[in-house]
Order: sequence, then structure tokens, then C-alpha cells
Amino acid sequence: MEARLNDPEVAEAILDTDDGAGPPPRPSLADYTPEVAVMSQAVNRLGEVVAAITWLGGGKPPRVTPLPTPVTGVEIARARRDERRHRDLVDEVAEAQKRWAATKGSQPAHP
Repeated sequence: MEARLNDPEVAEAILDTDDGAGPPPRPSLADYTPEVAVMSQAVNRLGEVVAAITWLGGGKPPRVTPLPTPVTGVEIARARRDERRHRDLVDEVAEAQKRWAATKGSQPAHP
């Protein structure tokens, strides 16, 4: 990992593809060691403490954005399932709208 990030060509490629917008990249599972996980949790809790102290002092607390974690197979499967459920619901609503429009068109108009 260190050799990759210190490689000038890799650094240039990262800068060329990263426009700074959007969330930071998520680490790989291989790089997310137990030590990294604990440090990430500590940083996240520290942000919450800072926000709470700011709020208690009467200020507007900063938005606490947790550090990114690796993408797991469970997250990917959950996202696919959610997407499938959403598509099914959209299809169901479209069919219901068609049925409703068909019944509205077959009713006589009221004066």
C-alpha cells in the first residue's frame, strides 16, 4: 500500500481521477485492519464529542461525518435487494395507475 501511494505515477493518476467532490473513497477490506477499525471508531466518537461540546456551549454543532468503511458483500447484496424492491414497487404503482386510468375512462361523465 505504501509503495503504491508513494509511486509518482499512481499519485498523478489518483489526482487526475479525484475531483474532490463526493465522499472519500472507501478502504479495501485488506487495508481495514482491526487497528484501523478501532482508530476510525475513536475518530468518529471524538467528532461526536466535539459536536456535543459545541452544542452545550450554545454554538451550532458541526456535522459529524463518519470515516468510510470497506464495502462488504452483505452491503452489496442489501443494495441489490433494495433496488429490486424499489423497481417492483415502481412497476406495481405504474400498473395500478393504468388500472385506475382504465376505470376512469369507462365511467360515464357526470353533468
